[in-house]
Amino acid sequence: MKNVFIIADDTTGANSSAILHKTLGYDCVSIHTEVKEIRKQSVYAFSTNSRGIDQEKAYQVVKNTLFDLPIEDAIYAKRVDSTLRGNLGRELDAFLDHFQEKKAIVVASFPSSGRICKHNTLYVNGELLETTDVAKDPKMPVNTSIVTSLIQKQTKRSIGHVDLDTVRGEMFDQVLHEAYQKYDIVVVDAVENTDIKRIADSAVKQSLDIVTVDPGPFTYYYARSWKEHEEFKFYCLIGSVTQLTLKQMRYASERGAFVYELDVLSVLSDEHEEYLKKVYQELLTIKNDFIIITTSSLSCDQKISLQKHCKEHQQPEDVSNLINKRIAQLFIEFVYHQKPHCVYTSGGDTTLEFLSSAESYGLRMNSEIMPLTVESQLLGGPFEGLRIVSKGGLIGEEDAIMHIYHYMKVGK
Repeated sequence: MKNVFIIADDTTGANSSAILHKTLGYDCVSIHTEVKEIRKQSVYAFSTNSRGIDQEKAYQVVKNTLFDLPIEDAIYAKRVDSTLRGNLGRELDAFLDHFQEKKAIVVASFPSSGRICKHNTLYVNGELLETTDVAKDPKMPVNTSIVTSLIQKQTKRSIGHVDLDTVRGEMFDQVLHEAYQKYDIVVVDAVENTDIKRIADSAVKQSLDIVTVDPGPFTYYYARSWKEHEEFKFYCLIGSVTQLTLKQMRYASERGAFVYELDVLSVLSDEHEEYLKKVYQELLTIKNDFIIITTSSLSCDQKISLQKHCKEHQQPEDVSNLINKRIAQLFIEFVYHQKPHCVYTSGGDTTLEFLSSAESYGLRMNSEIMPLTVESQLLGGPFEGLRIVSKGGLIGEEDAIMHIYHYMKVGK
């Protein structure tokens, strides 16, 4: 997923904007000095502490901060104060001078904090911005609620506006695209989070090359929309053979997952190496990013009797361990070649065998997706950092696998 670089004019704004992305699976870092290292799948929020300084100094400090950032296919955001104080126009000039191919889309709303924009006018908890205490700020008094006017005070760039009725109408994509082509800066109304999401989805769908300008939510939804549209390889190894697991796999299969059913007898046979090589080659040809590899049959509820397949001096547990070891080695090879964004394992023995084959010494716990279902990252070995979700075979509802897939792809 794309890194997100946020430039805020104070530290609290940097923190509050960055943390919104935690639910999307990002590592979130707030920087108030120099950045030491840029990691993948991260949000970096930089505080320039420039809200109350001279506008030309603000321009320069933002431009210098942007100059120090890596040039990559990332999301670049200008975080503005939720009451639009500060050097809005000049700091935005710094962005557009630095990224000369980009335009800016401004969504000044933060509905959960009582900030909404309607008819190009910002309201704070139902009051016009200019009638709130912000108007009396000794450093940065605000004497208008018109968003385009507040920005226009410090920039000579062209500014357009898209109203709320258009955002909610059928022609919104076309209107936004026309405004993007015509203006350097486009202010867009939003009253609810659904409005903000619609704006973000439209910008991503149309591949508009933009800087997001907002107090937080628009950049969040923009990053979320990119995640929804990006490639996401999700590979599952399921050794659990419970009826609930079968229901969960059928549910996922009906919604686009490719389920590859292993022949357990072939896995246990003397010719298992040839069989697993054949399976591996077949897996490589599958044109689907959501693949489930299982020892169960979706069309048959009957379990295989492990006792029947015990050789001399073997117990059913030995047979189960042998199956798990061989399918885990197959899965490791497949993961190594295909490099998925996340893997999912179901069944304690299957999970342990996968971790052993991956030469991992432990897991870094990240989050609990649902009770007894944990998302973590591998520690040690050649797959260090690989995201993994593990779940017991008797856990969750019918939609559990799909729920996990969507959680890992997009976030909460």
